Amino acid sequence: MALRRTLCRIGLVGLMAGLAVSADPRYFPAHAAAQSPEGNADRVVLLSPPPEVTDGEAVWRDCTAVTFNPCGLPVLPFLKLACADLDGDARTDLIAGGKDGRLTLFRSTDGNAWQADADYFAGVGEGAFAAPALGDLDGDGTVELIVGTGGFSSRSGQVLVYANAGTPAAPRWERWPDPVIDVGDDAAPAAVDYNFDGHCDLIVGNSTGHLTMLANDGRGRLAPEALPLALRRSFGMYATPGAFRLDQVVLLAVGSSMGKIAYFQLKRGARGLSVQPFAVTHPRRDFYAPLFVSLRQPDRLDLLLADGDGGVQYFEQKAPGVWAWTRNLQLFQNRLLPGPVCAPTRSRAGGRLRLVVGNMDGEVRAYEARTEAGNPPWQEWASYFLGVKVSGFARAVLTEWEGKEVVLVGQGNGVVAAWRNTGTAKTARWVAWPAFTAGVRVKGHSAPCLFDLDGDRREELIVGAADGRLAVYRSQSPRGGPPWEAASDCLGQIRVGGYAVPSFVRVAAAVWLFVGQQDGRIRLFVAPAGEAAAGGFKEAVMPEHVRVKGFASPWAEAGAGGEVDLYVGDYDGNLRHFQHGIRAPETRRPPDAHVD
Repeated sequence: MALRRTLCRIGLVGLMAGLAVSADPRYFPAHAAAQSPEGNADRVVLLSPPPEVTDGEAVWRDCTAVTFNPCGLPVLPFLKLACADLDGDARTDLIAGGKDGRLTLFRSTDGNAWQADADYFAGVGEGAFAAPALGDLDGDGTVELIVGTGGFSSRSGQVLVYANAGTPAAPRWERWPDPVIDVGDDAAPAAVDYNFDGHCDLIVGNSTGHLTMLANDGRGRLAPEALPLALRRSFGMYATPGAFRLDQVVLLAVGSSMGKIAYFQLKRGARGLSVQPFAVTHPRRDFYAPLFVSLRQPDRLDLLLADGDGGVQYFEQKAPGVWAWTRNLQLFQNRLLPGPVCAPTRSRAGGRLRLVVGNMDGEVRAYEARTEAGNPPWQEWASYFLGVKVSGFARAVLTEWEGKEVVLVGQGNGVVAAWRNTGTAKTARWVAWPAFTAGVRVKGHSAPCLFDLDGDRREELIVGAADGRLAVYRSQSPRGGPPWEAASDCLGQIRVGGYAVPSFVRVAAAVWLFVGQQDGRIRLFVAPAGEAAAGGFKEAVMPEHVRVKGFASPWAEAGAGGEVDLYVGDYDGNLRHFQHGIRAPETRRPPDAHVD
C-alpha cells in the first residue's frame, strides 16, 4: 500500500506542479471563474446577498485555524524543514520546503502555533521538492539559505545557495553564481561543521539513498571528500540527512523513503572521522526528514521528524548528552491528517455529529468534535469504519435508511459502493450492501451526495465524475432509496474542470450547488428552490480565496442564522473551512493556515 501510494503521488507531481500555479491567486487572474465557464451555457451571475443585507456585508471568512488547524502548519507532502530565528524576534521560525519547489516561512506566534509568510522567500526555488538548510558558508557572520532541488526538473539533484542582500524584515534573495553542486537527483542538504575545522560544511543525500560530504574552505568553496566507511552505503531511496555539532561530536540522522532513520555520532579521530551508530525508537513513517532543533528549551537538543504525508513529530531530549528522546504529544498534533486527496462530509446519523473523510488510499475515517481546551478540535474514531474500504480515492456519505446507518462510498473506478451497519452506533459492524447502489456508476472517480432536488421528500443520488459532469439518479421507491434510475433531464448543463465533487445546500428560497474541480477551484451554481430539479442553475462568482491546492472536495451546510459553512479537502490532505455569513463588528478572520 505504501509503495502504491508513493508511486501514485510521485507520478502526479508533474500534473500538480502545473495545477499549483493555476491554483495560486498570485498567478490566477481575478474573476477568472466568470471568464471561463467551461461549457456552461448559463451566464455567470453575482451571488445576491441575503435579504436586508447591504451589498458587500455578506462575506466568506476562512475559519480553518479554528475548526481544523490551530497549529497553523498545513499538510505539506514530502515536507522538509529548517529552523531559525530569521526575523530577530527571539522565536524560532520554520522554513518549509515541499513538492512544489517553493519555500515558505512560518513565523512562530507563541512556540505552539505558526503563521505563514508565503512571500518571505520570493524568488527562491527551482524545480520541485525543495529541501532547505541554513549555514554561514562564506564566514561573514550571516547565514546563507541552502536549497536542495528534486523532482522532474532539469535542476534536480543540485544544491543552490542564496544570500540575503536585503534585511531580515525585507529580504532580497540573490543566488550565488554557478557552478552549482550536483549530487545526482533529489538533493537534500544538511549544514554542519562535520570535520571540526570551524567552517560550515554540507552533508547531502540523494534519490538513490547515498550521501555526499562537501568540505568548505571557509570562503564558501565546497569540494567533495571521501566518506567514512560506515557511510558508504545506500540508506534507502531519497536519503535525507539532519546533523548538528555539539562541541566535539556531530550527531547525524539519515531518513529515507523506507520509514527508517539511521543515527550516528561523528568524532574526530587520528585517522579522520570516527563514525559510531546508535539506535532511536520511533513510529515508522515513509519519507522521513529528521532535524535536530531546540524549539522548546534553548539548552536542549530536540528531534523533529517530518514525513512524506506532511506529518510532524516532535521528540524532546531526556537529558543533555543523552541520545534519547521522548515524544511531545501536543506540539504539531492539533491538526487533522486524514490522508492525501481527502474528501470530507459531515453526518448527524444516529444523532451524533461526525466528520467523515475519505482519502486517496480508499480509506474512510470518522472524527467526533471535541470541546476540551488544549485538545485537538476533532478526535478520530479509528475503528468506526473498520472493514469499509475501496480501491482508491474514497468519498463517503454517511446516512440512515430504515433505522440503520448506511455509508455510500465513491471511488476511482466510478462505482459507488454501499455498506450497512448491522451493529450499533457505538460498536459498528459494517456489511457490504451492493444492492443498495446497483446500477450507479460514472466515468471514473465517483463522488456521491444525497439531496432532495424536487421537494418530494425523497433524496436524489447525485454523483460527480472524472469528466467534470454530474449524474443524477432518482429513487423508484415510494420510500426513497433503491432502486435507482438515471435521470437525464437534470444537471446535464453543468460541467466543471474535471473530477467533479458536488454538494448541495438549501438557503432561504434557493438551492446552492457547490462543485469542486481538479485545479482546486470551487464552482457555485444557484437555482430557485422550485427549479432545481429542472436544471435551473446559473453560475455565481466565488471569491478567489475560497479555493484549495488541487482536487477540491467541498461539503456545504446551512446554519440557523443564515450562514453557509463550506468544508473542503484538497490534494495534499488539508481540510479547510470557509463560512459565508453576515459581517459582524467583532468578527476577526482567524490566521490563514493555507500556503499557496
